[in-house]
Amino acid sequence: MAKQTINVGSSVNTRTGDTLRDAFTKANNNFTELYNLANADIQIPSQSGKAGKVLKTTGSILLFENISWTELTNKPTLFSGSYNDLSNKPLIFSGNYSDLTNKPSVISIADLKTLVAASTDFANFKTRIAAL
Repeated sequence: MAKQTINVGSSVNTRTGDTLRDAFTKANNNFTELYNLANADIQIPSQSGKAGKVLKTTGSILLFENISWTELTNKPTLFSGSYNDLSNKPLIFSGNYSDLTNKPSVISIADLKTLVAASTDFANFKTRIAAL
């Protein structure tokens, strides 16, 4: 129901407003609606200029205010900043070549010298190196 406003007339004693009966009927209807809403969920429309604020109550008054971290419930755990406190963290590479996966094979210096010595010319050398 929309709010029912009592017509008080254009000025005192002009008899242009609501009768007493009509005025109190409107007042009763407005109060009945409020009392019926007291135990129901009330939808609060968004309020311009209240960005970043929350609707709080003192028990009898609704206010839009900032909320502090200590007032929050179900707040997330703050990150300590330590890598060890992370979950699902990637493994850190040790820096050792042997710890790499899908790494190319390594040729020793001695084997390289043998390949170079066995090469008859530069084209043959390139072919031998490419075969590695």
